[in-house]
Amino acid sequence: MFNRTCLVAIIISTINTKAMNQKPVLTNFYQIVGFDKFFKLKERGFSITDDIAWGDDRIVSLKHRDTSIKNQWNGTCTTFATIAAIENKLGAIFELSERSLWDFYGVYSTEQAINAAKNHYILEEIYWPQYQVRFDTRYSGKGRFIISEVHDLDNDYLQVLRAIDNGNPCIVALQVPEDLYNGEPQVERTSRMLSGGHAICVSGYKVENGKGYFLVKNSWGVRNGDGGYQYIDFNVFDNKGYATFWEVSKIIDRGDQQMEYDNSDRYLTSVVEA
Repeated sequence: MFNRTCLVAIIISTINTKAMNQKPVLTNFYQIVGFDKFFKLKERGFSITDDIAWGDDRIVSLKHRDTSIKNQWNGTCTTFATIAAIENKLGAIFELSERSLWDFYGVYSTEQAINAAKNHYILEEIYWPQYQVRFDTRYSGKGRFIISEVHDLDNDYLQVLRAIDNGNPCIVALQVPEDLYNGEPQVERTSRMLSGGHAICVSGYKVENGKGYFLVKNSWGVRNGDGGYQYIDFNVFDNKGYATFWEVSKIIDRGDQQMEYDNSDRYLTSVVEA
């Protein structure tokens, strides 16, 4: 029998199909990064050069802790990147509501997305799914997760690698390379830099023949890159673009178990204040 559930499923399927067939709309780069941080990065400059030794060839991945690849709606990359990092830190146990976080700040700013996630408890996806524009007030007070510790790493790549080595995903706000925008599985240094900005979750990296690449979980659907993931050459931003990172190291869950998820591979099983 055709019912409301079937209708909702058809609407979601139609929206996702259209989204997968459309090019993503890029947000203003200066808003994504923040004007203060942009001028700080511009003054400091990027010092990534070919003579930096990244160590032995290796792959370090937190991808096994990611939830499924999402399809953002326009201008909400900061929300999707922040939620992806939190979900990763929680070990893919929970699917969180992007609409819940977006509702707390609603502007194209990575810093404000992170601040909102530090100051407001985020709902699980079941209480405010992406296809539902209006919040059902019956679920007020169901917010469960906040970021309790986050570190601003600027553009210090060595700190980013240490964060991943320690089991901590990162959020990156960046100027968009053309290869990233075109959905290439691997974004090389030769990629032309576009004027738009984007925010993504970094859930790993690799060093290959002395060259380093960040593994990012994008929010442009599974047809983008390699099933939604892309590698970005460390050197793509050298002297022609900007990127800045935040390390997400602790999450508080005020649910029944009242956990604080920290630097271990999954979580610290200690009770915390709600």
